[in-house]
Amino acid sequence: MRGAVLNGAVMRKTSFLGADLAGALINDVNSADGVNFENASMRGASIGNSDLHNADFRGADLREATIKDARLDRSSFNHLTNFSNTIFAGEIHLEEAMMQGVNLDGVAIGSEIGSGPTMKGANLDGASLRGARLSFGSLVEASLNHADLSNADLFTADFSKAHANYANFTNAELAWSEFADSFLHSTIFTGANLFGADFLSVCGFPIDMVGFSTFEPSTSCPALP
Repeated sequence: MRGAVLNGAVMRKTSFLGADLAGALINDVNSADGVNFENASMRGASIGNSDLHNADFRGADLREATIKDARLDRSSFNHLTNFSNTIFAGEIHLEEAMMQGVNLDGVAIGSEIGSGPTMKGANLDGASLRGARLSFGSLVEASLNHADLSNADLFTADFSKAHANYANFTNAELAWSEFADSFLHSTIFTGANLFGADFLSVCGFPIDMVGFSTFEPSTSCPALP
């Protein structure tokens, strides 16, 4: 199926397990709930203006693929999903996506001004996002425990109510970001730009934020497990 044209196709619960979809065109697809791309080769594929919620991309090769204006809510990815040189553009939705341990180093997701990714409730525990660009993104209620976001561009990103215990934001761009009501136990902010950032009612004791003027710990935090 290399180079297949699947524009407008009905893919609901279709299995492309291990398929060769390199260079495939998957545009204007709106009936693809639960489509399975596990271990598929999708290098250079184009996914645009499509709704692929609940899709399975675990182990998929997405190198040099272009994903634009796509809904990938509740989709699954893992540490074997290859995002090398993947291009995300336009409106990207990854709400409640399962992305534990993924490698998004250097990847820009929906980086146009004012058009960051929507990743509310996404699970990025243990993920590597070193040097990634998620500026203007919404990560409200996301789980980022033990994630590495060092040197990431997170300008004005919203981490309200997120769980980012033991995460690493070393040297990250966090100007005007929002961390209200988030969980930041032993989270590292060494060298991060925190100009205008909001840390109101935070749970936990982040590292290298001593004297930060807008840090206000919560008085009603649950005990850490």
